[in-house]
Amino acid sequence: MRVLGMSIKMIGLISVLAVRFFEVGVAAELKNFWDFEGEQWWLDKEGEAHGEEPSDTTTLEREPGVGEQGKSLSVGSEISGGNDHLLVASDELFQPGNEAFSFFFWIRMPDDMTTDARGIFDFSGNGGDGVQSLYIGSAGELAFRIDFPGADNALVRIPVELEDGEWHSVAATYDPQGRLEVHIDGFGVDGFADAIDGPVLMDPDSYLGSFNFTGTTRNTGIGGNIDDFAIYSGVLSEEEITALATPPAREELLIETVTLEDDGLTITWNGQDGEVFGVWQSLDLVSWQEVDDGVLSGPEGGTYTLEFEGEMPDRVFLQVRRLD
Repeated sequence: MRVLGMSIKMIGLISVLAVRFFEVGVAAELKNFWDFEGEQWWLDKEGEAHGEEPSDTTTLEREPGVGEQGKSLSVGSEISGGNDHLLVASDELFQPGNEAFSFFFWIRMPDDMTTDARGIFDFSGNGGDGVQSLYIGSAGELAFRIDFPGADNALVRIPVELEDGEWHSVAATYDPQGRLEVHIDGFGVDGFADAIDGPVLMDPDSYLGSFNFTGTTRNTGIGGNIDDFAIYSGVLSEEEITALATPPAREELLIETVTLEDDGLTITWNGQDGEVFGVWQSLDLVSWQEVDDGVLSGPEGGTYTLEFEGEMPDRVFLQVRRLD
């Protein structure tokens, strides 16, 4: 947590560099993206495959994201209703057909010795095992399976310890002229399977955070966190996977602008959409008074106006702190 102070006799403007990106190159094109940020965190930030707004009874929650940056989707392992996972508008999802495609996301599984199979992303529909990525806790492995009409499937099972309470990146690429590859924590092939000659389609029942829910209701929630879930057309390159798998550093908190008027002082600062900040003031840098503990950052950062009552003081200091 960084504390910022300033005197109104020392007004400055600080420029800020962006540290995150979502479009990563020309080899793969971002089609759908859920970052779980902001007030409408269930929306597809890149396309129109928006998730359904969760009801008040949902077990879906949000927790700090990768590198404590922003927020992530948290889904319990006990699935009890349709709002326990994020149902997405599959008619707006990218439909690969006979094209290559890629997934990228971050996953965090608690170190709780849970052994049930848990779902990450299912677009197989109606309880089939189909096109989906699964975390299989009972075997200690990550599995990706792509089903086709008939009995054919491309299946990768990777024995890797993910139940450690840490964030891990997962990139899965499918080239119909080559193979299915899975990369964990950066580039490097952790598992692969030969491609199958056939189209890949997203089913009308598609959801994040569970699998086999629609047709065969089971307790198959992930029981962990998902962040920055992305679907791409094309195959992510080594450079793109490496870049995406670098955990985003939490931005240094900096005051960007200061506007002084006769009746008040307005400051703005950088911040992720949906972050919560508190503001304190002091006249002597010794005694501090909290003036607001619920300033919500928007897409452009946070802002706060301190209104003066009566005569403007010679000096006033402000602190801004992240609260989540």
